[in-house]
Amino acid sequence: MSRRVFTSAVLLPLLIVMMCCGICGATPAIEEVGKNDLINIQKLQSVNLFVPQKTPVLPKEGGGEGTRRNSFVSPSLVSAGGVMAVIAEGFMPHVSSGGTKLQALQSDIVAVHLNSSWGLASLVAEVDNGTLRAHTVFRTAKERDFVGIASSPKTVSQGNKVFLIVGSHKLKHDTSDNSWTPGDLDVQLVVGEATQSPDGKPSGMIKWGDPKPLLKKETLQTEDRVNYIFPGAGSGVLMENGMLVFPVGGVDKAGKSVSMIVYSRDNGSSWVLSEGVS
Repeated sequence: MSRRVFTSAVLLPLLIVMMCCGICGATPAIEEVGKNDLINIQKLQSVNLFVPQKTPVLPKEGGGEGTRRNSFVSPSLVSAGGVMAVIAEGFMPHVSSGGTKLQALQSDIVAVHLNSSWGLASLVAEVDNGTLRAHTVFRTAKERDFVGIASSPKTVSQGNKVFLIVGSHKLKHDTSDNSWTPGDLDVQLVVGEATQSPDGKPSGMIKWGDPKPLLKKETLQTEDRVNYIFPGAGSGVLMENGMLVFPVGGVDKAGKSVSMIVYSRDNGSSWVLSEGVS
């Protein structure tokens, strides 16, 4: 799956297109609006929502001045309960016990919350004034000779809840040959709940819970189908019957890569790995 570091402006047109398509509750006309949207898209300007070494990333609970990231990748838009946010991976270099910056990068999952009433000028002003801030959604561990990696965030929303899955693993520094060894890959689930602004304005936040394993390792071992799973290509889907679905990949007992899905029929309380593989 390809991923791009977006130090250039790539995101705002996506946001405006999504808003024009009715994320905020607007009902588009069928053909005429489609034509107008195509015309408007050609006139769109762009702005960086995540700026390397500039956008402050605050802790999940907020507070403080925040820290900076060297780069951001894998942006995606999520909307729940009238609240919009853009989620991305944020990277920063990790210094090992030897005191030398190696090629290992620690990565977290971060989010910028957007006010649905903002136009382009307002959004540009927020960025230029440094008032647009990101918050940590999923924080990886960072120890003396370990660095955490969070990757491939996927979301699906249902009502005022957002379900986020994240690929997670650790790199261990080997001082004997100055290399990094990857640990076991895991998929974590984080559930967020959208809360409206108390002043009634079209803004709000998504309060993110603590991460937990999407599927327990014991479950994978018991089913004896795959050794581990990781987030697959594509995004999460809310089916018409209310079922929540995420694409995942896996490696089976023979070492072959397979494509599968995980799904929930009980509003995210429990998750099941599909029987079929491809």
